[in-house]
Amino acid sequence: MAFEVRPRRQRSARPLSAAVFKLLFVILAVSLGCSDPTQPPAPAILGELPPSRPSVMVDYPEYVCWSRFPVGTRVVRRREHHNELGYLYETTELELVKKTPESITITQRIRVERPEGVEENEPLELVYPAKVRSIAAAQDSSSASDDDFLAKPSPTARMVGRETVDVLGQKVEATVFEWTEALENGAMQVRLWQSDAVPGRIVRKETSLEAPGNDAVEVIVELDIPGVSNSTAAEGATD
Repeated sequence: MAFEVRPRRQRSARPLSAAVFKLLFVILAVSLGCSDPTQPPAPAILGELPPSRPSVMVDYPEYVCWSRFPVGTRVVRRREHHNELGYLYETTELELVKKTPESITITQRIRVERPEGVEENEPLELVYPAKVRSIAAAQDSSSASDDDFLAKPSPTARMVGRETVDVLGQKVEATVFEWTEALENGAMQVRLWQSDAVPGRIVRKETSLEAPGNDAVEVIVELDIPGVSNSTAAEGATD
């Protein structure tokens, strides 16, 4: 029986599929010490700082201000607002009830008077820490100033000067800030006098809306420091 010898048929080369090509690419990348290029980078954790940027703690202005006074210190501010609809009197009472090296606790009471009646809110406890995390360090910014940022009454406030304000018959040197707040019924212009020597730091505050007759003024009407008379307390309140 004769045997016929036939040449072996050569197979045509097939193109690599996308899956095979991807696998080869990953293997090559790993072998070179690279991370998987097909995977998205790990998400950054908000608020997480690199090890080379340690946290820095700075003094909190509210604590610095209130801690200068004894427990029991009380300040009362009254805001008066008149317009075509009537009047609104808002009284804010702040009292230092606890002081430690780590924090202070303030009790806040608010009373609102309108033509239709009087409303008194439940007392609220405000706790201020002695130290807070440095914003400048967290942002790695050498131009940012913690003192400037934390001392301002509003993030958008700008200092416009210093003025002498009458507080309960005494003169108080205060820093003046101005800023604009966006409200539903228009922009509100704010002008605030601030002194760290006065409990609560607010000496006087004026607000005005674009519509006429919508101005309000807030001033200190009572200042009670244990062991010190009101007149003496106000006389010593210089920044």
